[in-house]
Amino acid sequence: MSLQVKNFTPRNIDQLVTITLTLKKTGYINPVCVFWDFNITRLGQRGGWSTEGCRLANFTDNAATCQCNHLTNFAILMSPITISPEHAKALGIVSAVGCAVSIVCLIITLVIHALVWRFVRSDRVIVVMHLCVALLCALIVFLGGVNRTERRDACVAIAAAIQYFFLVMFFMMLLIGLEILLCVVHVYRTKFRAKVLLPLAWIVPGIIVGVSLGITKTRGYGNSTYCWLDISSGLIWSFVGPALLIICVNILVVIVVFKRMSSLAAMKNKTTKEQLK
Repeated sequence: MSLQVKNFTPRNIDQLVTITLTLKKTGYINPVCVFWDFNITRLGQRGGWSTEGCRLANFTDNAATCQCNHLTNFAILMSPITISPEHAKALGIVSAVGCAVSIVCLIITLVIHALVWRFVRSDRVIVVMHLCVALLCALIVFLGGVNRTERRDACVAIAAAIQYFFLVMFFMMLLIGLEILLCVVHVYRTKFRAKVLLPLAWIVPGIIVGVSLGITKTRGYGNSTYCWLDISSGLIWSFVGPALLIICVNILVVIVVFKRMSSLAAMKNKTTKEQLK
């Protein structure tokens, strides 16, 4: 229903207008009182939802009450509840057990390599050890702090640390891919400059995290639910972007390795089934 009043400016009126909107469905959270503002321009389209002059006065399972100091087209925006507390608890247990198992296996891997280091030492193994350390740190911080949302500053630090260590892990995966590529492409292998590339694999993720923190001024690092990067604002791409790029590069490495393997004389003498295997 729409009502138009002529010769009347429907903004900043003395008495707040109360609007009660009935909810047809239950199971929603985070209600926001909004109106359609025709003056907003987004992505070349005119109009958008705005909260200016409106606030949530009351909220129940059946209705939401808004109060505004102007008249226009009103609505209530809701967010669906994505997971029940019971399922959240079960998933939390699964995550904790999975992380704990991974941490134990990583520690065992590091200990074994330390015991036989003089027999297995090589550039590739050194990079793998750095990868294990980065992943170990990431899992420990994740397991111990991803739910520590009580303090804002601590939550920001935890989210940034998780982002950093997982980025380091991906950059170590990139170094392993490049080292394998170098082995396959160059018959007479040139020296893999691990001493130069390893520090970069630790420094570049720090630069990415620092730039992200500086641009956002820590907004989007953690919320009331978990200490991780915000998805709605697009901040998550400061992690997903580099990770996807590294995954694409390593996929290309796999393609090149398979192509080189298929061209070997020893491969040509095998059956198709043996070659595929």
